Amino acid sequence: MNRFFFLIMLLSVFCVVAGEPKKISGIFDAGWNSYFRSAEQWETQVERIKALNMNTIVFQYSITANDHQFFKSSLSWASAIPDHEHFSRSIPAAHAAGLDIYIGLYAENSGWWKTADNTYLIRQRERCIELVDSLEVHFPYSTIKGYYIAHEIARYYWSESQDLKRLKEQFVKPVADYIHNKTTKKLLISPFFNPDLETSDQLYHFFADFFPNSGVDIVAVQDGIGVNPDRLAVVGRYLRAIDRAAAENGIESWVNVELFDTNQDDQISVPFSRIRLQIDSANAVESCSKIISYDYSSLTGDHYAHTMNGTYDSLKSMNGDETIGFEQKMNTSRFLRIDSRGTITLTDRELVDATVSIIDMRGKIVLASAEFVDGLFTLPTLHFPHIIRVQSARKSICLKR
Repeated sequence: MNRFFFLIMLLSVFCVVAGEPKKISGIFDAGWNSYFRSAEQWETQVERIKALNMNTIVFQYSITANDHQFFKSSLSWASAIPDHEHFSRSIPAAHAAGLDIYIGLYAENSGWWKTADNTYLIRQRERCIELVDSLEVHFPYSTIKGYYIAHEIARYYWSESQDLKRLKEQFVKPVADYIHNKTTKKLLISPFFNPDLETSDQLYHFFADFFPNSGVDIVAVQDGIGVNPDRLAVVGRYLRAIDRAAAENGIESWVNVELFDTNQDDQISVPFSRIRLQIDSANAVESCSKIISYDYSSLTGDHYAHTMNGTYDSLKSMNGDETIGFEQKMNTSRFLRIDSRGTITLTDRELVDATVSIIDMRGKIVLASAEFVDGLFTLPTLHFPHIIRVQSARKSICLKR
């Protein structure tokens, strides 16, 4: 009887986490690094996206001031902007493949990276609204689920309450209201944060002030790891801060995982272990319903995407059948054993190169990619529930302890 009781207690300690872990199920296309691809090449690209078990694509812009126009809008203010006809090839391909599509509107980047005045905000509003009308005519596809305001909102530009009010009332809310009144589509935004310039509490209060009556339907928070991988240890608390504000206001919460590294060339792969930790951080965000990523060109081996790089291969492995989900009632002894002292012993040869990562339920990285020694690893003492991930190039096992 005592032996049976001990076994039940041990299984309860190492039970798999309830609910299937979210994988990356969507991706951005930045446009400026892919507009030159042909229709045939785009058909190949969307098939590659589907091969990653992704179902969503976000086209970042329709028009960027003075730089790119990605479809023939016939709008007078855009007549001098180079027309690349990107959407006439990419959107039909994404539609034919059955991907959910979100289309970015207008962006005037030169005036955005500061606290913009009302003249700028009103111009963004008017041009975004005109683009909604034009896009509705050019692309009447049922797979288009929403529009995306490409302006990335950052607290430190809009921290003053009067400026935040202007941003919402002069720009974001009128665009959202127009989309909701004229179409059946949703409005998506993707803000970012800088842990060096703000606390997670400041970030929460900022979005708690911004979200009410903003008209935003979905917020996809950038995790910022492509810009600064060193922030992996703290990113969880910031993602959770915005998630909390979104949940309190009935806004759907996504996480936008950055697949690039600003310190490397676009075609160089980022480490498998880094992406895995980013996904783990996103999975620790309580209300997150979807993980998307930025951007598709970070997966390509060349600018025309004739080949794919190691990041693509890593995602294919992580998003494929080799990942062992939290929800499966698996017998862990097939892959590893854990004794009462917390020592993990590997029993599967496909875990021979595995590492261990530990993340708490708030998304904080406690331990990142520690190595096994002779197939053994002893977990530190954990006083609260944590996610334990044992991962190799072929398999990834998630446990809760």
